[in-house]
Amino acid sequence: MSIIDGFIRRDREIARLEKLRLKLKPSDLRGVKLCSKCGFCCNVRTCIPTPDELKKIAKFLKLTPIQLINKFYAIDRKWLGSDYYVKPVGVNIKDLAGKFIPSSRTYNEGKCIFLSPDNLCKIYKVRPELARVLKCWKKDKKQEKLDEENYNKVMKSWEKNQLKQFGINGNKLESQAK
Repeated sequence: MSIIDGFIRRDREIARLEKLRLKLKPSDLRGVKLCSKCGFCCNVRTCIPTPDELKKIAKFLKLTPIQLINKFYAIDRKWLGSDYYVKPVGVNIKDLAGKFIPSSRTYNEGKCIFLSPDNLCKIYKVRPELARVLKCWKKDKKQEKLDEENYNKVMKSWEKNQLKQFGINGNKLESQAK
């Protein structure tokens, strides 16, 4: 993908999100200071669970962790040499469930696989901490710092090859994705 293609994709994504924001009217647009369960945040990004949260989600859905990963999660990593982690696939990349996301497909325009057609979370009772602490109505430096700290905490939970406990070899999956 060229730099120009990247800018075009980014501009399309910004336009898509603004249109969706006006349609769903998240709490900040309504002037409400609590979650209105509009689904906007789940249309913007998926929430990465910790390995322990992944186990709770599997139990809630009556699946083993590996079944859950193979059905609803993709394997990724931040950069070459960093640790592997799982994240829910977007509805537009369902074919990557249980697989490593190749660099050509990291750009995700799809909503979270756990978001129902009526914009409700199918795993709300056991949703990851990242989803629990997100406050779309609170857009200030303090909240941004808290969001970043929470994200870093989740990423740290995947250190030391945590995928191994689920019987997944990230290196092997990544080499198959190329």
